[in-house]
Amino acid sequence: MALVRCASDARKNVPTALDGSIKELFHKASVELQDPAQTNDARVHGTRKCLKKLRALSPLLTAMERERLSSADRFALRMVARSLGRVRAPAAELAAWADFSSTLDSDPPAIAEQLLEQRRAPAMVMDQRIQRSARVLVGLEQRVSRRTAEEVSAEEYDQDALLKSLRRAYRKGRRAMQRAQAAPGWERLHALRRASKYHRYQLQFLGLFFKKQVKTARSRLGKLTDELGTHHDLGGIERYLSGESAFLKHPRGRKTLKKLRQRMRVIEDRCLELAGTSFRERPSAFERRIRRYFEGARADHS
Repeated sequence: MALVRCASDARKNVPTALDGSIKELFHKASVELQDPAQTNDARVHGTRKCLKKLRALSPLLTAMERERLSSADRFALRMVARSLGRVRAPAAELAAWADFSSTLDSDPPAIAEQLLEQRRAPAMVMDQRIQRSARVLVGLEQRVSRRTAEEVSAEEYDQDALLKSLRRAYRKGRRAMQRAQAAPGWERLHALRRASKYHRYQLQFLGLFFKKQVKTARSRLGKLTDELGTHHDLGGIERYLSGESAFLKHPRGRKTLKKLRQRMRVIEDRCLELAGTSFRERPSAFERRIRRYFEGARADHS
């Protein structure tokens, strides 16, 4: 997303940059998913990142009067993301297990990796899911490209609607943080992760105009979502292995689970601290700050 480097005219460039970013992400998602140079796991992972960014940016389209991404298109995006997510999760958990295992004083039970490996989708299923998802994305990309062929004029762009969408995503992250602080748990931290990613990707878009102003917040949110991702993957492993009798019967099985939970609590504390800093502002204060950035940009180039 590098279509606009500065806000020479924020009111004019925002709709152009938003359309361009949407089209670019659709294209990148399709390319990632069909890249023969990458493994299937890498294809799915790269594509899902693009889809998450698209879903984070799509609410900002309400700032334009015309429909650029229909509700049916957004539903299709969710279904593709869900489909790919089902085959991505086991691979992500295996990687998280490898990282966790490297921190242990003794080798973990070998049966753990065997059980986690069994959850991976067969190569044929993975190929079919990738091909089906690729066809859907190509169709979506073509439709969106036709709709965005005609640029949105400054008069058709409503900055107040954009700010409202940004504020809504920020408020969702702040509320998720407050719920996680009140009663930390795997589900609530996962909700915080999703909300934090939306806010992070929207700030990434704003970085096209106000790179310096949002750099620190973006960096902090990047660390938060990475930590929350690790916590989510370890939580998935913990929930799975806790129900596997073959693992629990191993002499080191329960001890390994105890260390896994300890590791999750350390990550949890760090995440709540980062989230507290990332969402310390009230939503109204956040909106006013972003509004000042736009007003300052217009004043500098008037």
